[in-house]
Amino acid sequence: MVSNTITRAVRYDWQRESAPLEGQKLEQHKAWLEVWQRVEIQDIHSFPLWEKEVHDVLQNPSPNPSPSPSPSHTPTPSPGARRAAEALRGPQVDLPGLLPLHR
Repeated sequence: MVSNTITRAVRYDWQRESAPLEGQKLEQHKAWLEVWQRVEIQDIHSFPLWEKEVHDVLQNPSPNPSPSPSPSHTPTPSPGARRAAEALRGPQVDLPGLLPLHR
């Protein structure tokens, strides 16, 4: 009975399969992978059936990424990596009043 109700799926091997997107600098891709390795989505329903798709969408949520306006010595994460990093930080809360702080 149990074997008929469990969906078996192979995890997305992002360490081997993830690659920079067209036009994405290697430094940006490395910054994205640093964020992705901290993303915890395994407790969400149907994981890992959609793991690769979530990785790909967050890596580049914009179909036409704009180039960085000025070169930098630090890696510039993609918009998806920035949003994922912000999500990992979570909301800031004012503990005495229990009201969310505005950023």
